[in-house]
Amino acid sequence: MNFVQLRAFHAVAQYGTFSAAAQALSVSQPAVTQHVRALEEAIGGRLFHRRGTGVELTADGNDLLPHVHQIIKGF
Repeated sequence: MNFVQLRAFHAVAQYGTFSAAAQALSVSQPAVTQHVRALEEAIGGRLFHRRGTGVELTADGNDLLPHVHQIIKGF
């Protein structure tokens, strides 16, 4: 788990899609997807339910989000 992965997770949660998060972070959508997948592997669970029109936080994602928000806010 690293800051780039947490930032990608936070952006997807904030913007609702991987594409919008990528645009906001000025990186490619595959990069955001890769960072979120790596974070999911690190925690051993899914953070988002992927839908055709966007994403929805899972229970694990909802638990993690406030902690990540505090970390992001500190930078």
